[in-house]
Formats: sequence, C-alpha cells, structure tokens
Amino acid sequence: MHSTILIVCFAFLHHFGYGQSEQDAVAFGMAAQLVRDITPEQLEVMRNEQVVYIFDCNEADQHGWSHVPGSVLLVYDEVTEDKLPSDKTAILVFYCYSPECPAGAMAAKAAVALGHSNVYSMPAGIVGWEDAGLPTGP
Repeated sequence: MHSTILIVCFAFLHHFGYGQSEQDAVAFGMAAQLVRDITPEQLEVMRNEQVVYIFDCNEADQHGWSHVPGSVLLVYDEVTEDKLPSDKTAILVFYCYSPECPAGAMAAKAAVALGHSNVYSMPAGIVGWEDAGLPTGP
C-alpha cells in the first residue's frame, strides 16, 4: 500500500514539473563547459572573416555609448529562440562590460542550453575591446 502511494506521489510530482529546476540547473552547468572564451583581438579577426552574431549584454545606455560594431543589445536573462539565429551552428559571441560582469557568460550558457553549438563569451567585455584599441560603435 505504501509503495503504491509513493509511486502515485512521484508520478504526480514528475507530471507537474517537480525537479525541473534541478534538471535545468544541470543542463545550464553543462552548457558552461561548451562555451568558449574569445579575446577582443580574436573576435576582431573572426568578425572580419566570417559571419558572426555579436550580442551586447550591457545596459541600453552603455550600448548607446559604446559597443562592438554590429552587436545587438540582448539582456542576458532574455535569451530566447526568437532572439537568436535559427541556424544552431551559427557563430554567436556574447559580452558584457568587463571581466567582473557575468551577464555575457550567462547569456552564452543560455544559448548553448537552447541548442546552439558555436558559442563564445568575450570575458574582457567592452572595456577590454576598447583597451585593445579596437573600433567601437557610438
């Protein structure tokens, strides 16, 4: 009798998503292993040689002052299928303000969790980009 009740309880909890956040956390952690770091200099070469989708995870006002040319503003916790290219093998690069800002890396992990396979994070951020003397967009 007790085992029947337990089975029913587990089935109920599974059906209504109990434990889903734990599964998501594991998937998100695994996604971190698939995100590759890229330097500003490497990104500059890459964006001049091939199609690269660059996402700025800074605040809108920061993006307005300075951003990597061609980058699109994308809030790190709003990474969804409709905001990313449909081609899951497209090159995606995410960045934030500086190495202390985790938003770019978090957005990159979210993209991997959505099935994208060619994902980079630029930890140096826009500060590192500017420090490297690379061109910025106004």
